[in-house]
Amino acid sequence: MKSRLGVLAVLLAASTMLAAVGLVATGGWLISSAALMPPILVLQVAIVAVRFFGIARGAARWGERVVSHEVALTGTTRQRVALWNAAAVLGPRGIWRLRGSDALDRLTADSDALQDDVTRVRTPFIAAALSAALLVVLQFTNLAAAGVALALAFIVAGVVVPLATVRIERDIAQASVRARIALSQHIDTVVNHSDDLRLLGMTDSYLALVDAADRERVSVESAASRWAGLSSLLTGIATGLALFSGLAAGIASYSRDQLDGPMIAVIALLPWASAEIMSTFAQATTARTRVEVSRQRIERVLADAQHRAANHPVPTVTLSAPQALRLRSVAVRWDDVDVVRDVSFDLERGRSLALVGPSGSGKSSIASAVLGLVEYRGSIALDGTEIGQVLDYSRHVTAMLQTTHVFATSVRENLKLASPRATDVQLMQALEDAGLMPWFETLIDGLDTRIGDGERGMSGGEIQRLGIARVLLTSAGFVVLDEPTEHLDSETAEAVWKTLRTTFSDRGLLVITHDERVAAHCDGQVRLA
Repeated sequence: MKSRLGVLAVLLAASTMLAAVGLVATGGWLISSAALMPPILVLQVAIVAVRFFGIARGAARWGERVVSHEVALTGTTRQRVALWNAAAVLGPRGIWRLRGSDALDRLTADSDALQDDVTRVRTPFIAAALSAALLVVLQFTNLAAAGVALALAFIVAGVVVPLATVRIERDIAQASVRARIALSQHIDTVVNHSDDLRLLGMTDSYLALVDAADRERVSVESAASRWAGLSSLLTGIATGLALFSGLAAGIASYSRDQLDGPMIAVIALLPWASAEIMSTFAQATTARTRVEVSRQRIERVLADAQHRAANHPVPTVTLSAPQALRLRSVAVRWDDVDVVRDVSFDLERGRSLALVGPSGSGKSSIASAVLGLVEYRGSIALDGTEIGQVLDYSRHVTAMLQTTHVFATSVRENLKLASPRATDVQLMQALEDAGLMPWFETLIDGLDTRIGDGERGMSGGEIQRLGIARVLLTSAGFVVLDEPTEHLDSETAEAVWKTLRTTFSDRGLLVITHDERVAAHCDGQVRLA
């Protein structure tokens, strides 16, 4: 079905191009012939043909757009499904290499670019080639010399310019992707970490990086525009030479009584009307180069997923209620450098363990490994089963990060993120256990009250307790607490910590902290240098 639709799209695109040329050429013949004032019946066929070509051009264009976009959007949907499946196979531990917004770019911008493979590359290029062949034959039939001139113009526009375009645009396309990614990452840093940058006095430095990345992007796009202008110039020159060559040959043939006057208009107008077809080759080649860059980026993700599926065991073990989480000689590497190594400890349910160390000691890397977010060496096991073999691992291990994100929706929906099937009774119990009932009782609409968008402000302690309520709604037996009291005053921090110890008394707590007071409350400590 897809191949048949693709062929239909090409035929419709070629019909559009030929109808446009036919409209101009027939119109030229009609005007030239009408100037000689022949009987109206002599012009009637041409009058009907002009109307036909005018209607056919619009109808064929509409049909080509419908069919080609159907093929393109269907292919993009399949591509996105394949990417999602690849991300599922890779998991967070495999996809982490795509830093910043790069992973999202491959799913959105790169996938969208693949639509152009049908709508802006294959369909127009093949249609232009078919149209060019037919027009050269037609022009050669009218006048051999004019046909040769038109053929040479199509060779320049359809072969010479595209070959040069491929060589130049490949580098431009790759530079454009790099510039786009760098700009997105710097903007993401400035927007999402503005408070940290301001406190560190680095706001101006990062704004300068954004400005530099944007200038690089503009420079790359300017280079692309200059080459596009040059290729258009070359195509225009080829078109003009074909026009004047055909016109000169037509006048010479007319002077020898080998050609009638109206046909000179047809011979001259055919190259001019073919200008859009000639420009299609360079445009399609430029689009193809950019499509190939996006395709290579997507294929790298798919290849990584295939490699991982072939070389890593598929999780098959389902655990009921594991009682112990054990790490043995765990090491985590970032960018080919071990940021932490040889970490071993046991964490049992009902116990708390503090992972203590200064900034940069690897606490967060160990937490990420425990959560299954990064690759690691060594062993991390639940009741003796390596976590990579546990099918429902995320059901047993969860986390509460430094800052709980409050989504701009109702209290109910904010809580049900942790347990979509939770009932209102369960949500209310989680709020009570997390110590949020005094705050909840002030809400006018109860669970339907909107929060997170300025309509109902929450203090830092209340936001942290919302995170506690979310974790309570899960069935995870082990919870990673990443600096749970970091941004709270001492009184609120003490209250939140007491709530944590009370509500999570039956769960294993791995507390990531550099606060000795928090570590002192835990049942054990692991220190990282």
